[in-house]
Amino acid sequence: MYGFISLSWVEMTLRSDEIMLRYIQETTTRQGLGIEAVLHQKKYEKGIGISDEQMTEVNLSNYKILPQWNFTIIPNS
Repeated sequence: MYGFISLSWVEMTLRSDEIMLRYIQETTTRQGLGIEAVLHQKKYEKGIGISDEQMTEVNLSNYKILPQWNFTIIPNS
């Protein structure tokens, strides 16, 4: 979807997070697929890591194409 988002704001000045968010939310494909997006403004500390043990508890589903970048985090039940 990133390509479609990029096309929706071509030549636009993204002056604020809200403007950028609106363009993302209004983006659709030719088939009508849309995007749900929200802006989180919580500040997170940098450099916080997790242990290998904690990482094994994260339920990741990797895609076949670029699996190191393309994945879904699935909630644990």
